[in-house]
This record gives sequence, structure tokens and C-alpha cells, in this order.
Amino acid sequence: MLRLLSWTPLTTSLLLRVSTTLPGEPFTNERRLRERLQALAAAGFVRRYSAAQAKGGLQNYYKLAPNGWHTLHGSDVALPPKAFFAEISPSLFEHTLTLAEVIAAVIVAAHVHRVTILNVFRENELTFAVGDRQIQPDCFMRFSIAGKNFSVAFEVDLSTESVNSNSQQSLRRKLQTYDAYQSFL
Repeated sequence: MLRLLSWTPLTTSLLLRVSTTLPGEPFTNERRLRERLQALAAAGFVRRYSAAQAKGGLQNYYKLAPNGWHTLHGSDVALPPKAFFAEISPSLFEHTLTLAEVIAAVIVAAHVHRVTILNVFRENELTFAVGDRQIQPDCFMRFSIAGKNFSVAFEVDLSTESVNSNSQQSLRRKLQTYDAYQSFL
């Protein structure tokens, strides 16, 4: 579970869904999962945050804590930036949880189809550069199946601007940069 939270913040419903990929028996309901998460939080391995939902009420989500990071990667590995462990900014919340849903779906699909996830690079952790263009994918994963490796870069677009926008961060520009990078290889 700590490994999953090192890739993305997750809600209990998303964690319940991806628990089918964990060794042993998956969690059968959210109550048991919340009990485990509360124990991990009490031990200092995860942090719980609450956010208001559009349909009303609060929704809890979980992020890895520094102790969880060190347990997963070793105490000699440097911690990621403080923002990694902090509450999600309200302006980034929808994008972050949408990305978490995508990552959770990919984890489950990879497990079902016996595809091994080799590496996961979180948002802004990896930069592709081609000429004067640079891009940092929302998520980048390396997979392996039947002795063959492949990689996928993920971009979550919430349609906040036109595809043809002149912005440096427009979807069209991102796709052109990915294409140029692929051709460069």
C-alpha cells in the first residue's frame, strides 16, 4: 500500500479498487481499509487529509508520510519536496484526483493482464527535452510483459483551454513535444 501511495494520493474508494493488486487478500470493504489506514497514520507512515466534495460532505484522501517514504526507499534516500507530503492545493485538487483515478485504473488493468509495472515517475519528476521544448508528463510508467518493455506518458487534460491554444502548456503543444521526442529517440 505504501508503494501505491508513493505514486499518487488515493481516496479510500480508489485504494479499495487497487487493493486487488496487493499481495494477499484484497480489502472487502472500505471500513476494514480505513482501519488499516488509521493504523498506518497512527504509526506515521501515511497522512490523511479531507477535502470538500462537489456533491457535499468531506472526502478523505491519503498520502505517504516521510516515515513511509523511508520505510519504502530506505533512510539514506533523500525525501522528495515538502509538497509531496502536503495537502493538495485546492486549485490542483480536481486534476490530482483525476490523475489518481487514471493511475489506479492502469494499476488494476496491468495486474489483470499480468503486465509488470517497472517504474512510475510522478508528476513533474521526469522531463523530456527536444530542442527548445521541454515537457513534464503528469505521470510516466514503464511496463514489462513477456520479456518486452514499453513506456507510457500520461497527460490529464480537464479541458480548461482550447486544444489549439497558444499556451506553452496547451494540449496540442504537449502532444507535438511528445511526438518530437519520440522521433528524436
